[in-house]
Amino acid sequence: MKKINKKTTLTMKTILIALIVSSMTFAQTIQDSPLTKEETYKMYSNLIGGKWETKGKWQSGAEYHQEIVVEMELTKNIFTVKTRDYIDSKQFDNAQRNFGIRAWDKNEQKMKFWEFDVFGGITKGEIMIDGQNIYHIYQYPDKKGNVLTLADAWIYVDNDTYTFKVCEFDNGTLGKVYMTSTYKRK
Repeated sequence: MKKINKKTTLTMKTILIALIVSSMTFAQTIQDSPLTKEETYKMYSNLIGGKWETKGKWQSGAEYHQEIVVEMELTKNIFTVKTRDYIDSKQFDNAQRNFGIRAWDKNEQKMKFWEFDVFGGITKGEIMIDGQNIYHIYQYPDKKGNVLTLADAWIYVDNDTYTFKVCEFDNGTLGKVYMTSTYKRK
């Protein structure tokens, strides 16, 4: 029987610990390997059909109630998204808050989005898919003028339900959560 010395045992333990830590890190980060247009569109297509509604509260306590309709347009090359806001669960005049476009950028080989709001703002970023979860990643200025990287995370529950989170996003990892709610298809 071969004798194992302390140095070999220490090296094996180090390798084992490194493997465990790296697998934990991998499990907590969003998929780095890019999907094809077809794979990405297949996952995003689950949002087509019906209206998605959510009610929740921001971290500040302000209420949040929106309805979203996703459609496929332009020979199935882009998705359009119409967002309506509600106050006290009642639709108000011209309640459309945002109009969004999601499309494949063939030069960068990734899905991107543009969101146009009623206040003249334009939010743009990229869409990442991890399993059945959808992440809209974008830059957003805070009240102090610092730029944060945020994610609107659609965490898959079932074909008609997603947990929705607005949170900080850093190196493939979700961080501080500003709002959580549930979107349900109606």
